[in-house]
Amino acid sequence: MIDVDTRIDPRSLRLLEDALKAADRKTGDATEKSVNRAMWFIGRSAGAAAKPRSMAAKREVIKNTSPNRQKKKQARYLIKVLHQDKPPTFLPANRKSDPRRKIARLGLASSVFRYASGKFGKRQKGGKTVRGVKKWVSTHQAKTSRRIVARISVWLSYLETAFPGIADTAIRKGMASFVRGFDRDWATSLKEGGW
Repeated sequence: MIDVDTRIDPRSLRLLEDALKAADRKTGDATEKSVNRAMWFIGRSAGAAAKPRSMAAKREVIKNTSPNRQKKKQARYLIKVLHQDKPPTFLPANRKSDPRRKIARLGLASSVFRYASGKFGKRQKGGKTVRGVKKWVSTHQAKTSRRIVARISVWLSYLETAFPGIADTAIRKGMASFVRGFDRDWATSLKEGGW
């Protein structure tokens, strides 16, 4: 029913399928509406999981283990810099508190997922939006007589490195919010119906 472009634990996909089936039974909404709502929650949860934290906002520092370090008076440390479309590079540094450790463009991953969730439902307000988000993400929705396909494709090569397990976290937390939402709606409609 839903295809996601990353390595995802099969248990997370089963959770997603079960939540959509339960939503179908309880709400009576069209499957397309449930899928869009589920993808909105997944995108929102992924955006929250990709928010830069204080430690994630700094580049990794590695001790320089080069055998020629002492002879050539090389730096004691190397700062690992992740790039979007090429392998990581290393900057020489003589102390761990080098100011180049701070990442300049924070929040791109979070903005990408917020933008994607807006394609499946209402746009989220608040939070900063980084320029150039549209070129790093695409959303796809297709409906046939037998199934509905919804996809979020993100082209940030460092995503899994910087935020390990982000897809599973987004599905798990997004589905928990999705289920709570339709349970609340279902309880409200039963109450209004006099049950």
